[in-house]
Order: sequence, then C-alpha cells, then structure tokens
Amino acid sequence: KKGAALLLGPRLGHVGISWAVSIASVAQFCMLAVRLRKRLGPLGGMRILQTIAKSGGAALLAAGAALGSVQLSAKVATSHVVVGLVCCVSFAVVFLLAAWLLRSDELSTVLGPLRRRFGNRRQSK
Repeated sequence: KKGAALLLGPRLGHVGISWAVSIASVAQFCMLAVRLRKRLGPLGGMRILQTIAKSGGAALLAAGAALGSVQLSAKVATSHVVVGLVCCVSFAVVFLLAAWLLRSDELSTVLGPLRRRFGNRRQSK
C-alpha cells in the first residue's frame, strides 16, 4: 500500500493516494480469496461475477441518469438541495428498475422482507 502511495502520490496528489488505496484493496481481496478457496473449496466465482456484472451495469445506468438529471435540474432549480434530491431519486429509480430488469437476486433478497411486511396489509383490509 505504501509503495503505490509513494509512487502515485507525488504525481497525482490526493487522486494518486486514492488510486493506491484502491489498488491495494483489490490486491488484498485477491490474495484473501485465493487463501479462502484453498481452505473451503470452490467459492462460486461465476455467480459472483454475474452479480458484479448485474449490479455494476445497473449502477452505471443509474449514474448516467443521475448525471443527466443533475445537468437538467441545475438549469431549472435554484437550490442545490433540490438538485441533490432530484439526483438521488433518479439514481434510485433507475438502479432499482435496471436491477429488476436484470433479474438481480440481491434485489429480491432486499425487497423480500419489505414485501412480506407491507404486502400483507393490503390483504387484511
């Protein structure tokens, strides 16, 4: 971690330090994953990659929508708070929609308890 920070820090400043920390984190994760696999056996790497691809794709689409909504709402709104809220809502809506269209297992895991909790209220009325 220190070597990458010393190499990238002087050239890129705080961005270089951020890159160094990111590179070190990825390297540590890879080493730990190898050690864990040796102890436990297969970790379901293909499923993990599919999850990363689905979540990453949904996040990229949502980030694009958020960026577009910031640029549009900044022309109309006078308050930074309003622009921030519009950005957050657009990101959340697009991310959830994209995750649903990509059939993300994690989305159903997160929404399942909410459906059970609030879905029964409609039936009981």
